[in-house]
Amino acid sequence: KEREEKKKKEEKEAEDKSKPKCASDSRAFGYTEQTIDFMVDEEKAKKFKKSVKTTDTLDVWRGPRAPIYPKIRREFIEVDTLKYYDLPWKYDSSDPDYIIIMRDMDKRETDYLFEHTSRLRSGKLLLEPAKKKDKEFALYRRRSKSRSGRPEVGILRRG
Repeated sequence: KEREEKKKKEEKEAEDKSKPKCASDSRAFGYTEQTIDFMVDEEKAKKFKKSVKTTDTLDVWRGPRAPIYPKIRREFIEVDTLKYYDLPWKYDSSDPDYIIIMRDMDKRETDYLFEHTSRLRSGKLLLEPAKKKDKEFALYRRRSKSRSGRPEVGILRRG
């Protein structure tokens, strides 16, 4: 019995010595104080596990939520943007100043659409390549060597 008690006492002392080192290493890795307490002290960890409510499988499983279709004012989004991203949309039947995008979207996706629309309207974004222009001509007067009489009109090609 004495040996067993002595052995348990030595193990406990060794564990007590290793706890501060373990805690400092855990802090270095970025763990919070509460997490370190749970890692070091088993009793605190057990109490915490009991205090945390266990979830039933019915709580975890919830039916699918209804899709959220964004309703956006026409001044904020361009129809060309919706066509570019191939998004289904329709005009709101109660107010034609609004467009309803018939796809579930989050805030980040709608921000992309607004950004695309603003680039379209500012002219920084071209959906079609620029058309080639025909040759342009400019008229100019040729200098005559004699400077007498009427000056000749020549053609200068640009482009």
